[in-house]
Amino acid sequence: MPTFTQLFLVRHGQSTCNRRGVLCGAACEAELTGEGRRTAANVAREAKNSPPARIIASPMVRARQTAAPLAEAFRVTVELDPAWREIEYGSWEGRDPERLASEQAEVWAGFRKTPAAVGPPGGETVAAVAARVSGALDALRGSPSPVWIVSHKTTLRVAACLLAGIPLDDYRRRISMETGQIIPVTLGPPDHLDGAITAPQVLPP
Repeated sequence: MPTFTQLFLVRHGQSTCNRRGVLCGAACEAELTGEGRRTAANVAREAKNSPPARIIASPMVRARQTAAPLAEAFRVTVELDPAWREIEYGSWEGRDPERLASEQAEVWAGFRKTPAAVGPPGGETVAAVAARVSGALDALRGSPSPVWIVSHKTTLRVAACLLAGIPLDDYRRRISMETGQIIPVTLGPPDHLDGAITAPQVLPP
């Protein structure tokens, strides 16, 4: 019989950079706001019907702070995995997207239209994010479950695309991922076809 692993993909709560509306990537160590901390507490409450066997988090502050109430509630140690860090924005880190769209229009348009191939200057493409996330997902096949994974907007949308067979260039249009949002996923063994995401966060083509 195939062994399936239940995953819950969780985006961290609101950070100070989220509140400011600036790009917050792998070099950003913004902390949670008061609202973000309340969201983290709510994630722990939401987990009561699927208590975690494992909790994996990005090593970034906002992810660790979101995972902390979950770990405390269920007395599970948080495992930090850098594969789940946010996309690297390079020189765009901390910048206002509207200003970038005006000041670096060509590169910005490329990143918006074909992010799998075009990344921020000095940063990552979405394809690079997918490469590390794919490896992290493969490592979870057959793991004790449920596994709760606390990560970031782009990273989790990319993970959802990989699992649902959605082209990476469509990750913004097809996957919704608000702060504190949870996507349940059933991960099959290596020889099993994925695509077990039926949550409303996955939008039609």
